[in-house]
Amino acid sequence: MTRKLIVALSLSALLAMGATGPSCPGQQALQQQVDQLQTKNQEQARAIQSLEGEVKTLQTDLAQLHLLTTQIGNTVLAQKQALEKFDQAIRVSRAAPIRAATPSRAATGKNSGSKRRVRR
Repeated sequence: MTRKLIVALSLSALLAMGATGPSCPGQQALQQQVDQLQTKNQEQARAIQSLEGEVKTLQTDLAQLHLLTTQIGNTVLAQKQALEKFDQAIRVSRAAPIRAATPSRAATGKNSGSKRRVRR
């Protein structure tokens, strides 16, 4: 029995040394890398949330800009049509013969070549 007891104590001592002893240097470096990656992952998650908020704001602004652009286009089109009508009215008025508000001398039978004398 002593032999079994010695083997059991030896195994227990080896396991205890392995559990309480310093871990591998590679394992510590690996754990540091894992910790750094987790920290970066958290930072990137916060940055993504921030960017998502900015994208939503930009989408709202873009929709408003699209609406305003449409309204401006409609206004410009209405102004263009009004200017075309005005231009057409000017052309029609220039093409029509100009009629004086008073009848001409030729129409009244008076000599158009004579001048009136002004008495002083």
